[in-house]
Amino acid sequence: MKEYKRYVEEAREKKEDFRFANSSTDHAKILIENIILDANRNIKILTDSFNEFFYNQLKENFINFLKKDANNKLEIILSSKEKNSLLDELKSKFLDQVSVILIDKEKLPKDKETEEIVNYIVNDNNAFRYEYSDKDLEYGVVEAVANFNNKSDADSLISNFEQIKKVAA
Repeated sequence: MKEYKRYVEEAREKKEDFRFANSSTDHAKILIENIILDANRNIKILTDSFNEFFYNQLKENFINFLKKDANNKLEIILSSKEKNSLLDELKSKFLDQVSVILIDKEKLPKDKETEEIVNYIVNDNNAFRYEYSDKDLEYGVVEAVANFNNKSDADSLISNFEQIKKVAA
């Protein structure tokens, strides 16, 4: 895992256009930490469930990003209506910086190949993680890709996020 983390950090620092495979929740944590670190001013997350156990591990990363600049934004679209103390805390501490939009699960996009709901995080600096399968999540297994410098894919995800936001409004 240390070697994976080193490769991810190096790709972020050098802004390499390199596609990382992501097959575990441990990989996901490393990638998302670095996507948060890499962001300039905006992070967008689309998810069917903002899993509190997983995202609590990244709490300090979110807080540091939001504290860095009052103009930094964290935007989240999710379908889970379950109470989430992490989201509540972030929204209360960073009122104007954190937005959460709830939508029906049916409105979330599905991956063309797996036909599963996609989850992704994308920042405003061409970095993203795109999860196309989490059917084995209970075993810590996911299927995703990530990149720290692919403008085309990052722009597509940002555009998709903005379209979903409009539908939800």
